[in-house]
Amino acid sequence: WETVLRGADWFHWAGITPALSAGAAEACLEAVKTARKLGVNVSADIFYRSNLWRYGKTPQAVLPELARYTNLIVASHENIRTIFGLPGATFEEACT
Repeated sequence: WETVLRGADWFHWAGITPALSAGAAEACLEAVKTARKLGVNVSADIFYRSNLWRYGKTPQAVLPELARYTNLIVASHENIRTIFGLPGATFEEACT
């Protein structure tokens, strides 16, 4: 990942990537950790597809760790509530 990300300004990951397999989730985590180490901004679209999570891990077990290394997350308030356990009836309430 250091070779791939060297000189990059931004790295983006999508919520479906870690849903595909344990290997894809591990690779995504390695990528975001390396990006942050190199000072590369990280963004994510975590609109997960529940039917893709079939390898034994849940989004709640995987996505929060990836989010720790992410500067910008695009998500609905339903995703924030479901994945991160943050309450709120609206997006604004979920973010406060």
